[in-house]
Formats: sequence, C-alpha cells, structure tokens
Amino acid sequence: MSVELIKDLLKIEQTVGKEQIQALVEGEILCPDTKPQIDKILNLDGKAEITEIKIIKDKLLVSGEIKFDLLYRSMEEEQPINNIKAKTNFNEEIDISGADDMMIPEVDVEIEHLEYNKNDEHKVDVKAVLTLDSKVKSQNTIEVIKNISGSQDLQVRKENIKYNDVIGNSSNKALVKEAFEIKEGMPDIIDILRVNARAYERETKVVDGKVIIGGVVDVSIIYYGGNENINNIQREIAFTHFAEITGAVKDMDSSINLKILQPTTKVNEDIGGNKRIIDFEAFVDVSCEVFEQKEKEVAIDTYSVKKAYNLEKQDVDLIECLGHSKTKEVFKGNIKVVDEADIIKYIYNINAKPMLTDQRTIENKVIIEGVIELTMLYLEEDSNEIKNSTADLPFKSYVDIDGAQEGTIAEIKVELDNVKYSKTNSREVEVEMSLKNSIKVNRIRSISLVTNMEELDEDIDLLKQPSLTVYMVQPNETIWDIAKKFRTTIDDLVLTNDIISLDNIMPGEKIIIQKKIYTI
Repeated sequence: MSVELIKDLLKIEQTVGKEQIQALVEGEILCPDTKPQIDKILNLDGKAEITEIKIIKDKLLVSGEIKFDLLYRSMEEEQPINNIKAKTNFNEEIDISGADDMMIPEVDVEIEHLEYNKNDEHKVDVKAVLTLDSKVKSQNTIEVIKNISGSQDLQVRKENIKYNDVIGNSSNKALVKEAFEIKEGMPDIIDILRVNARAYERETKVVDGKVIIGGVVDVSIIYYGGNENINNIQREIAFTHFAEITGAVKDMDSSINLKILQPTTKVNEDIGGNKRIIDFEAFVDVSCEVFEQKEKEVAIDTYSVKKAYNLEKQDVDLIECLGHSKTKEVFKGNIKVVDEADIIKYIYNINAKPMLTDQRTIENKVIIEGVIELTMLYLEEDSNEIKNSTADLPFKSYVDIDGAQEGTIAEIKVELDNVKYSKTNSREVEVEMSLKNSIKVNRIRSISLVTNMEELDEDIDLLKQPSLTVYMVQPNETIWDIAKKFRTTIDDLVLTNDIISLDNIMPGEKIIIQKKIYTI
C-alpha cells in the first residue's frame, strides 16, 4: 500500500548574523550670519538617525545623520541666549557574513559619547561616538511533512516547533499637532531655543483587521522670554493611530515602535496680541507588527519495519519562540548639582536615556541590568549661570518568561515611558521614571525535517537477525534510534524491557531486542 504524505508550509525566520560596531563621527557647527557670535557654550544635544540601509554581499552599507542642537550665550544684550541647529552625515560599513540583498536588515544607532570644542566665535568642532547594533534576518517558507498515513507498519517521529507566525505589519506616519497657551505668570515668547519630543506607547489593542495604538508625545520646549530668562514648557499630547493589518484578529499579540520625526513649532499671538500661543506639529513614525504564537508538529524521521524507503531531509536552523513579555517598572533616583555650592534656581529640562549593560537568562526568568543616564539643565541662583549636571542611575529587572533558560537568546527593547521630577532640596532633584521592557526569548534549534519520501522496490529481511539480541545503549542514543536500527517498534521495546520513561535510558544500559517477523 502506498503511503500518503500530509504536507504543510512552515515559515522559517533565521538570523543570518549580528554585529555591533562603534564609529567616531567628526563635524562642525557654524554660526550663521543671522545669529550673534558664540561667547560661551551652555549645552550641546545630539540625536543620531539612520536614513538608509543597503545590503550587498556579506556587508551592510549604513547612512545616517547626527542632528546637533547648540545652546549658547552671546555678547548681544537684546537676546543673550541663542541656539544653532546643525547636522553631520555619516556612512559606515558593517561586515555580516552570509548577508545578501534579499534579506531583511535592522540597524539601531545611539550616541555613546558627545564632546565639543569652541574653535572661535563662529565655529564649534564636535565629536560623537556612535554605537551601531545591526542584525540581518532571512525569511523563507519550506514544505514539510506533518504526518504520514497509509501503512500501519510505518513508524513516524514527530516534534513540536514553537514559532511566531507574523500575520502582517504596517509602517506609516501619524500627524500629531496641538495649539496651546503658556501658563499665566510665564513671560511672553521671544524665541524658541529648543524643542525635545519623544513618543511612547500607552495602550495598544488588536481588533479584527486593525491595531488601535494609543500613544503620547511628550514635549519639552525651552524658550527665551527676555531679561536673560530661559523658560521651560512641558506638555503631553495624546494621539490615537489606526494601523490596518489584514488577517489581524482580536487579542493577537503585537509589537509597536514609535519614533518622532520633524517636530516643529510656531509662535502665535493671543487675543491680546501677546506671543503666548504655541502651535506644535510632528510626525510620528508608527511601525506595527501583529503575530501569533503557534506550535506546529512536523515529521523529523520515519522508517518501516517491512519496506525500504528513500528519505529526503532538509537541515534548518529555526528561531524557535519560547515566550514573550511586556512589563513596566517605576525607578527613582537623584541627580545633584555639578558644584556642591550651587543652588538650583530653575530646572529647564531633565533628559533620561536607558542603556543596557548586561542580560542573562535563567530558568523561566530574564535578568536585565542597565544604567539610566540622566542629564539636568538648570539655572544656578547666585551666578545666574546655566549649567549641566549628569548622573547614572543603575537598574535591574527580573522578568518571568516560561521557557527561558540558560543558553536561550533574549531580544530586549528598553524604553522610558514617562519622566517626572521634583526638587528634594536646593541642590538635589528626585527623578521618577517608568521603564518599559519588551522581551522575546528565542532559541536557535537545529533540526532535520523530512520533506519527501519514496518507497523502494525492496523488502526488509529480518530472517538473518538473531532471535534475541542484547544491545548496550551508546552515548546520546535514544529509544527511537535503537528501534530504527533493529527494525522494530518503540512499543515492542517498551513491552519487552519494561521501560517506564522513554527519556531515561542511560548509556551502558542493556536493551533486549526480540526478533519479530512482520508479514507483508
């Protein structure tokens, strides 16, 4: 009787390679003719962005830019505090063996270190150390056999594979804008000096055919209000975005990534003719992926106790998803003034950036360690000087994920969800931050899959086999290996040897094999 192969399609995602490099980027900030000359640098901020990724054989070509925002004091009496925006391009090559242009690249970039040197009143030299984390993935679909029927004497070994089935993804932009008036008691706006904006996810819901993303844009605006006064405005702008994804079903899992693009502001007059209204506008790049964790049973080996077959097999390295989790934790820490004698008159802004330093997996748990880098821009009371202070707040998180164990791979994304601060005294500020961890635990599983089989025109001859064989189990041998070797069945071996657990046979253990002639 011919056998029937019951086939299925298996989506395979493989990590071809990962690489982390550091790059030194040098640039300059030139003071334009429309701005007063630079007397003293108060603060330099920078943000790195990837603009293009190309794959050629065994290599990633990465292009990007660093946007600089310089806050400085000039000798001009009318407006002594000013800012200059500038940018510097960078191009890097990252070697990843096996990469080609049909694969999917991912590159994240962070500024590890930023320094500057005032060359003269018109020019500032800048150096930035970038860390680029890159990964190349391939996605393929192969035909596998999930079951074989049509012959009772055919033995089939199957295994379950866990994987994330990507239902679909979406990448588009959401326009977020709002007009608001500054608080009573704050001076009118003469010049916007700096705009920092960050988008974070607040609530996401997967429904049929779409993903509803509720987010917040956290806006910090520093402006000059006259009389050498710099003022700060904090604003949260809520937004909702709908991502259409065909095949999405209610309560499926999702992964969201938000990135602010091109924040702009415009100052308008209020009803009294005073410049107190700010029109804020920004695009948020919304990347969304919907997936479902599935298990699929596949045939990894087969044999017959009667007939000979030719097997076709394919060796693959699967990224097997063991589990995932999203958690949120609140961390608190303090940041002090740069000089012990300083007294904080006014806090303009506090920036916080999380950096992972270590990660490890143990049984059913992922341990994350890192540092939150805090930067405070403040006005010192006695000197009336604008100063910078920095502090590192270490953090450690324990995240429960079933299936995690030593040797598995944890993909971790750490984001700050919210930053609040308040003065504890005249020289110290307490900062409270919500840290959001998105974790996937995978393992690379090397497996040999049966993709086809063909019956040969020959029978298995068991007549020459001894009536009774005592066999000693070899290292790494399984009960399946022994049954296949002697053309018997696992059930017969279990019955003859009173085997209680198939996983507990030990090297050196003696197994009795009784000859059994199967009629054709």
